[in-house]
Amino acid sequence: MNERWHVALLLAVTMLVYGNTLLNSFTLDDGVYILSNSAVTGPSVRGLFEPDKTNHIFRPVTFATLALNWAVGGAQPFGYHLVNLLLHAAVILLLYLVLRTLLEPLPRAATVALAAAWLFAVHPIHTEAVASIVGRSELLAAGFLLVAWLLHLHDRPILALASLVLALLSKESAVTFLRWHSPEIMRVAS
Repeated sequence: MNERWHVALLLAVTMLVYGNTLLNSFTLDDGVYILSNSAVTGPSVRGLFEPDKTNHIFRPVTFATLALNWAVGGAQPFGYHLVNLLLHAAVILLLYLVLRTLLEPLPRAATVALAAAWLFAVHPIHTEAVASIVGRSELLAAGFLLVAWLLHLHDRPILALASLVLALLSKESAVTFLRWHSPEIMRVAS
């Protein structure tokens, strides 16, 4: 099976498992982080880089994507859920590409990468990140971290560092990547 089929199957599985989230409404924290967040409902560059007074969270990349959703569809949740579903699909594809690159010298690397990406795609732990709109911060952080890793594997340190910064500006927990890759990052920074 060629790589195009692998990608098509990954995307089909993702849509099959999480497609039902498209009909969800806003939930729990969505009100605080979207509907009551001036960085989303009335965005400005300055506003994106100041923690909102209601939630004290600094996630300018995440809030910028939510603000774009707001500009396109206002308080209609469908578009937000569609973006989350597409982001989850992108993260799965990036994971597949990272695994293919890492496992390339091994026999059946594509099969192992595909199986791992399928498991990641359907694992229930991702339900909250995909189904809850504010879970977008996790999807963005994971996606940018995987891009950083892929760029690092292709010896593109400056672009990898830029992707890491975007991950950190999506969700603060992306800082754990620094601990895991600190020797490589220190080499790039010096």
